Amino acid sequence: MQSKFIDWRADVHAEEDRLSLTYHLNSSHYPQLDVLTRSRMKMLRKLFAQMSAPVTPAKSYYAVPRYKLPNGGAEEPELFGPAARELSQASGLSAHPAVKKLLGRLRETQPESQPFADFGALEELGGAALDSPELYMLSRSQATGGLELLYFHPHGDCLQSLGSIAEERSSTLFDPSIAPAPLEGAVFIAANLRRTLQLFGERGYRLSLLEGGRLTERLAACAPGTGCSLQSVLGFYDNRVHELLGLDGHYEVVLSCLMMHKEAELR
Repeated sequence: MQSKFIDWRADVHAEEDRLSLTYHLNSSHYPQLDVLTRSRMKMLRKLFAQMSAPVTPAKSYYAVPRYKLPNGGAEEPELFGPAARELSQASGLSAHPAVKKLLGRLRETQPESQPFADFGALEELGGAALDSPELYMLSRSQATGGLELLYFHPHGDCLQSLGSIAEERSSTLFDPSIAPAPLEGAVFIAANLRRTLQLFGERGYRLSLLEGGRLTERLAACAPGTGCSLQSVLGFYDNRVHELLGLDGHYEVVLSCLMMHKEAELR
């Protein structure tokens, strides 16, 4: 007995062809017209809201402790957000003195404008520079002795704490031959390639690489006298680092990494 083959795909295609003759894409009776209209209006509302809002760094972590960096390094930083009532000041910037000094010097050397003559549109974004690289830092807290993950945008003035990191997880980020045990800290320079690619195409990709390299050099130059030294390393595992930092690894990527080593105090 022969079994008849039923091609269900052909039936589906035939039904789609029949509907397309009845409801063309611009028809007011098209079944998906209301859904498409609502989604497009929602996208327009978001676009207009972004255009009317002040230019700020694109990424922001909500409901996490945010520590405002002091201007001269003398006054104690201010803690923002609902976590201010739960965390003591000892667990803030005072627990990461090397990071505090390093980022303070980085802000002092922050250039006012982009050094590329053919990137006028990028200069119009203002001081926030949405497409500039951003920093993720692993730093060992002097208060708790554990590693904490910190986020900082070079054009911002607040350091955001993203929580503690287990020692077992941090030890898997680097090649065992280069990572000390225990890990003192690390700085990851990350960039969102999607925004620059949409703005400038291939030039935007090159811009991200150039700015990431410049930021790496500036960080290394700011390290002396902060209580730590920075060393560029290549032996980190991309997938594990991206998973830890919450990056997709395709548009948001880590460009470079600096290993932090604690310097001996002079007496």
